Amino acid sequence: MIATLAFSQSTIDRGRVTGRQYKNSFFGFTLTPAESLTFDSLALAKMPCNLNTCALLAAVAALNLTRARATSTVYVDKLSYYPGNQRTLDAYTHKVQRNQLASGAKLISSGTALDLDDDGTLFTESEFELPIPAREAIYVTERNGYVLVFIFTAASEKELKSVIQSTKIKFDQPMR
Repeated sequence: MIATLAFSQSTIDRGRVTGRQYKNSFFGFTLTPAESLTFDSLALAKMPCNLNTCALLAAVAALNLTRARATSTVYVDKLSYYPGNQRTLDAYTHKVQRNQLASGAKLISSGTALDLDDDGTLFTESEFELPIPAREAIYVTERNGYVLVFIFTAASEKELKSVIQSTKIKFDQPMR
């Protein structure tokens, strides 16, 4: 899967999937999803992609009609699209939290300065209980004037932790 998108006057590579690994050179990271997830190019094609926000990848577990499907999604959002006082990682994280709470989710925990890949890349984290029986964790970091938003969803807290812990994210260079 190869796709590009024009942002302003430049082109941003949406990334490439090779086997079980996703790589994005512009944002400088690779991601290997949890073993229970597979990349879903059909879902990705339906996700928004415009001049300010763009879904980069979607990975999903096998369909299970009795419980929420485990998923992993990554999208980017251009910080310069927002007013000056909303262009920080913390402000963006608070915006995500407000949107989730407005949709009926319950904030379970939030934190900052998390290092998911042991390379020094810092993330903010918010975990939610969704109105449907599911949990969601959202990790946010910044690269090249964009926020990268990593969203993990699963039917239970245990499954969510498993999906997060078994997803491998590696940045070329840490952003502090």
